[in-house]
Amino acid sequence: MKGKVYLVGAGPGDPGLLTLRAVEALRECDVILYDRLVDPAVLRFAGASAQAIPVGKEAGPGSGELQARINEMMLAHALSGKMVCRLKGGDPMVFARGWEEIAFLREHGVEVEVIPGVSSITACASSAVIPLTHRGLSSSVAVITAVDMNGRLLTDLILRNLALNGTVEILMGARRLHEICRALLEAGTDSSLAVAVVEKASTPEERVIMGTLREISELDGFQSPATVIMGPTVGLAMRREEASRSEGYL
Repeated sequence: MKGKVYLVGAGPGDPGLLTLRAVEALRECDVILYDRLVDPAVLRFAGASAQAIPVGKEAGPGSGELQARINEMMLAHALSGKMVCRLKGGDPMVFARGWEEIAFLREHGVEVEVIPGVSSITACASSAVIPLTHRGLSSSVAVITAVDMNGRLLTDLILRNLALNGTVEILMGARRLHEICRALLEAGTDSSLAVAVVEKASTPEERVIMGTLREISELDGFQSPATVIMGPTVGLAMRREEASRSEGYL
């Protein structure tokens, strides 16, 4: 009898942001394959006999080979009749290669269930108290990965979306944020554009850096995972912070 694979979103970092359904899946599964960005504290919800296997990977050379091995591991455990939890940071269907894993498993006749997770797209903004939308200010949000699958910066895509005067959110861009900011400035982007960098959102190590595009371009050494938020709504948060400082709250 074949087992089953659950693709489970572990949320942005704080184990308390796991969904109830995710906790149920962790308790049910025999094997848990968890990513690099998943807090190991999440594993406390696993059954006592569950086997937890770290399968963390980073973008770059070799990630494709590791992904293939992860696929084979899921398949082997499922074909042996085990219930498998594939635990991913954030939501499994957002920049997480979730569909690739689903397609592979279905091709081999394995049942897959996707359990949504709290995505960093919204969690980073909420944790940092930065609105992504605001009436009369921003009615759209564009979510963009910093680079394409070949490692090229997606500056043109970022520029096109900034031109819509909405909010632009850049994922997986911490290491190349300096390059991104410089490229935007060279392309003529307003240097006073409000920018926020949210590192390790929802964890005790969370750090929020806000400033203008020019100011952020002069900084470096941002820590991954980090989400970059650009646009007029960030300006609201910046003004709130400035007011709090002047009133002695910060």
